[in-house]
Amino acid sequence: MGKTMVQRAQEEFGHLSIIYIGGGWNACTIEAKEYCMSENIGIYVSDEMTGALWRNDYWNYFKRDRDGNTIQFIREE
Repeated sequence: MGKTMVQRAQEEFGHLSIIYIGGGWNACTIEAKEYCMSENIGIYVSDEMTGALWRNDYWNYFKRDRDGNTIQFIREE
């Protein structure tokens, strides 16, 4: 999902808190992720959703591996 689709969702639905983009094989662009973070909107695939919902600042949540490194579901434009 790209930034344009995020903005289209905002136009259609108004205020958004979280955008669910589907299963773990899906991803968003860096531009969309950065835009959502600046707007306090979480944008997540199913692998991340549960962790994000347990946080007050859910838009800043990143899934982490066993070593503490972030796992990002990002795709190229």
